[in-house]
Amino acid sequence: MSRRSRSFGPGSIALLAFASPLSPLSPLSPLSPLSPLSLLSLLSLLSLAGCPADTAVDDACAAATCSEDGTCSADDAGNPVCTCDDGFTGDGTTCTADNPDDPCAGDTDCAVDATCIPTEEGYTCECNPGLVGDGTSCTAPNPSCGDLTFEGECNGATLRYCGDEGPVEVDCSAGQDANGQPLACHLVSSDYGYDCIEASFTGGCGDISAEGSCADAVLSYCESQESGNVVTVACADDGLVCVVTEGTADCVPAGASGCGNVTASGTCDGATAVYCQDYAVVSQDCGATGEVCGRSDADFRCVAPSVASGSSTVTGSFIFEKKTLSEGGLGAVTTKPVRGALVTVRLASDDSKIAQDYTGLDGSFTISFEAFGDVYVLVTAEGKPGVHNQSVRDCPMEDCGGIGNIYGAASAPFTPAAASDIGETKITVARGVAGAFNIFDLYSNGADFAKANFGRYPPALNVQWKAGSNTPGGTSYFSGSEATISILGTPDDTDEFDDPVLLHEYGHYLEFYLSHSDSPGGSHDGSPTDPRLAWGEGYGTYVGCAIAGGPIYIDTSAAGATVTDIRIAGNDFLASLDEPKGMRQLVSEFLISQILWTISTGPNGEGGKGDGPTFDVLANYFTALASPNQGRGVEGVELVDFLDGWFCKGHGDKPFIESIVTGTAKFPYDYDGPASCN
Repeated sequence: MSRRSRSFGPGSIALLAFASPLSPLSPLSPLSPLSPLSLLSLLSLLSLAGCPADTAVDDACAAATCSEDGTCSADDAGNPVCTCDDGFTGDGTTCTADNPDDPCAGDTDCAVDATCIPTEEGYTCECNPGLVGDGTSCTAPNPSCGDLTFEGECNGATLRYCGDEGPVEVDCSAGQDANGQPLACHLVSSDYGYDCIEASFTGGCGDISAEGSCADAVLSYCESQESGNVVTVACADDGLVCVVTEGTADCVPAGASGCGNVTASGTCDGATAVYCQDYAVVSQDCGATGEVCGRSDADFRCVAPSVASGSSTVTGSFIFEKKTLSEGGLGAVTTKPVRGALVTVRLASDDSKIAQDYTGLDGSFTISFEAFGDVYVLVTAEGKPGVHNQSVRDCPMEDCGGIGNIYGAASAPFTPAAASDIGETKITVARGVAGAFNIFDLYSNGADFAKANFGRYPPALNVQWKAGSNTPGGTSYFSGSEATISILGTPDDTDEFDDPVLLHEYGHYLEFYLSHSDSPGGSHDGSPTDPRLAWGEGYGTYVGCAIAGGPIYIDTSAAGATVTDIRIAGNDFLASLDEPKGMRQLVSEFLISQILWTISTGPNGEGGKGDGPTFDVLANYFTALASPNQGRGVEGVELVDFLDGWFCKGHGDKPFIESIVTGTAKFPYDYDGPASCN
């Protein structure tokens, strides 16, 4: 069980059963509570029944000046005695925290019947044994549930859990998933508990994220959400310790800071090269040495600037073929310019690079260079470091022996002249390369979208695709731990021209690096599922459609095309205002994307708020959360946290949001907001 706080929807009651080693409790035990009384109210009741209050202590302490971090008592003579509370040292009138860095030493929002637990992000509140709640509010469980908890259990296809009014039983097989198959009772996650969910649900890595976590000196992280592969590393075996830096766990030497999401290959932040070296982040100002930040083999480092002048100049342009996409599937081939891609002039004799630049918006280039013999021009599917940080490579297979080669297309060799025009070079579908440049072009749009909406370009991204090849996960997917998007290329289902699918995965990439993700991964088909998984998938679809500028999500295969209109797709999977699990109920990813799209465009496409407020929450509120479970729905970032952030960031207009979330989607958000907006 996670030590992070557990939160519940309004009116929900969860039971954490406990038993005394001397007298186990049961629903029939005479010690079972007759009504949900807290310990304080029980003591008050006993006092009213004839147990006298300690008036001597009250009289002695009435005028005492004990510290707020101390406790007053009375000695045998009736004099006040001040003593410091646990965790504090002093004479009782002045108390100092033993550990001033302990977040639990000062004021917290934990309930009086909850325990404050320090975390790496701050602290969390956990209700004391026998009580349930989110730690800021704790109540006694429903006594009629016995040992049955709010998280529940499965009895075959029957779900059993403790609801507001007592035990609840649901025949899961009476419901159907998006494919018309009976639902099954499954453990959704250790934080959420059990529920009726599609029979194929696997849960991915469960509560283990790609960013990972530390348990003493043991590192655990999810290598692949699709395969559910969890990696566990005993850092101490190599003399290392486990630390979490900017949300990412790693094994590092004692005293090292760690690198968070910064990789050894690094990235470019304008003219600054940022990379991980010796377990610490290195930021190198390339301009200070007369260099620029660029790619050095597979890494981003300070490199010499390209040749800007010479006795020869070459001009030309590159275009690529693109299969058009419609609700009927992939159609006729059109052409588009190769924009913002690296162009190099190379010697024909040994392929060495002698000059470089990047194509313009129309795919054209002009490069001056010093001639040393016959040359050719090569365009590669890689963008300008610090701007379009993606590269598209030909190695999606696990046994390829490396990260693969960057896709490129070359002109015919020519003898340089003072001015050479090689004309237009077309990159064709038939050569098996055009798909890579379509991926590159879409992700360049995505990077520009990120700059406009998140305020900065995302870090380096490796994209892997190869015509005719499968991926390790058997589908297109994003891997945060590897900063990689793998694109499906099998003959019966290939995604290199399925723009919405490509942009959906890019949405996951932006979520991971520029926002915050707690998705447990696993199978999903639109049916109600783990709220964190639904949020991540629905978010990815919404962002992809926002980048593309349209609400139609199309995924093609050899069998045809699957078409989803995200404006209405959630109507088949509405939430329930009466669901006992309230704001913690399972949610459809279609409903998430529909809510986000409708907030942006408005119902019927009018009166929407635009993308700005939504991305303000995603870029600023989510990344500022002291702890991702501070929200009041399911532990971890999901719809409730987004709605909390909407109001915390001051975007307001409750009637508008309420009409979409509660009115149309039937989700029982309470509009109370979190206890703190950070």
